[in-house]
Amino acid sequence: MNKIALTKIEQEEFDSLTFESNKVVLVFFLTKKCKVCKEQLPIIEEIAYEYKDKFKAYWVDANKCKPLFRRFRLQGVPNILIFNQSEVKEKIRGLNSKEIFIEIINNLLNEEDY
Repeated sequence: MNKIALTKIEQEEFDSLTFESNKVVLVFFLTKKCKVCKEQLPIIEEIAYEYKDKFKAYWVDANKCKPLFRRFRLQGVPNILIFNQSEVKEKIRGLNSKEIFIEIINNLLNEEDY
């Protein structure tokens, strides 16, 4: 994983890094054995690197943070939550293209400009 752009977070720091952030935040829920997660990961890493100055990107081991998984009513992996202005703005499940993420992130970044 690209340590510069995508950082692992634990349950204890989740709220402070997501809900209390003044930036758009993407959180990628995955498991190490998930094949689809392994396909999605390079896409998320690439976006996180390209947008590293504009938003924060984290990953969570869904097997080790099951209370978070239940809290957000997530089913299966990969699952991605995108936060902005102290709330979940998007829930994205399954394998998705880079273009989908870029469109969502750009829309949220544009919201911040208003």
